[in-house]
Amino acid sequence: TNVSALIKARIYHFLAFGCFIHSCGPRSENLLYRAGIGVRSKALVFKVQLMAEAEESEDGGAQWQARIQFSTCPLCDGSSFRTLGHASCEAHPLYLDIIEPVMIWMKCDCGHVFTKGYYNTSTLDVLFSRSQKHQVFSTEQAEPQRLIFARIVNAVLEHHPPPRGHRWLDVGCGNGGLVAAASEFGFDAWGLDVRQEAVDALGQLGYNAICGDFLTASLTTLPPFNVLSMADFLEHTPFPRLALRRARGLLLPDGILFLSMPNRDCLTWRALDAQRANPYWGELEHFHNFTRAILYSLLESEGFHPVHYDVSSRYRACMEVVALCGAPGPGSSSRGSIGDSALTGPLLSPVAACATPAGGGGAGGP
Repeated sequence: TNVSALIKARIYHFLAFGCFIHSCGPRSENLLYRAGIGVRSKALVFKVQLMAEAEESEDGGAQWQARIQFSTCPLCDGSSFRTLGHASCEAHPLYLDIIEPVMIWMKCDCGHVFTKGYYNTSTLDVLFSRSQKHQVFSTEQAEPQRLIFARIVNAVLEHHPPPRGHRWLDVGCGNGGLVAAASEFGFDAWGLDVRQEAVDALGQLGYNAICGDFLTASLTTLPPFNVLSMADFLEHTPFPRLALRRARGLLLPDGILFLSMPNRDCLTWRALDAQRANPYWGELEHFHNFTRAILYSLLESEGFHPVHYDVSSRYRACMEVVALCGAPGPGSSSRGSIGDSALTGPLLSPVAACATPAGGGGAGGP
């Protein structure tokens, strides 16, 4: 078919160009990266694999997409949402051209803001095979991270008795700062992360860490946890409700949930938007931008009762919340309006600011 011939031709030219760049030596590394062939061969193999899959598909290549579009709002399950704006993610440290260079953001009538789609499994495999510096343990960050995460553990201890061996699971543990801090305070602390490099680094330091996806990792054989933390994790998962339901299932009936994430209804966020310099719109690992009101309503509808709110010291424009396991709040529901006071109009420029580090250091990244 014409599609088949086109794909075969593109694969041929792609491989030929790769051989040419390789023959140019190490000075061609930047050109290799910009061309999308990637400094790592895995990206090349993945792109050819996607093209081969497209050739075999009935839709003539529609499978050659890094993202799967949301058919409904991932929070309220509604279908009434519109395009809010779009932003470039090409400046992100983990960007490769297997990923669309522009992130499209949607806004639902319920108020929630989310990306138009989420990554397929093959794209995630490539993305998670690479790490940013702050996503893996480093000696120079050990003491600063110790101070930051001790503050988080103390916030949890305001609502929790002395640990005495109680169990803590940190989801998206990254550089392990929170696992180490919880362990230092007396918890039997465990970390979970999708990046093998991060897990291996923690294991070498003597901490408990498991590599896997939170929704699919085999964790039910472990005893229930007293505390489960999602430090800058919920915005990274396509379906936050499923993550919260799994968290509830892994916690004891009187368990505690800690969360942190960007808050798009705070002063810093609004100021960054006004300057068209908000890095979170181009953060390619994020699928959601929450507000405090939306997060609280989501937590209550999934059986958590927020009891503590604070401003994060880890990243700009971020919030921290402690919630207790409990019955769903009165009038809350998994469907319908979840309230919002931010982004009543389009705040994104046609191509908003590219992603840059949001400041601070942390476990899983901003």
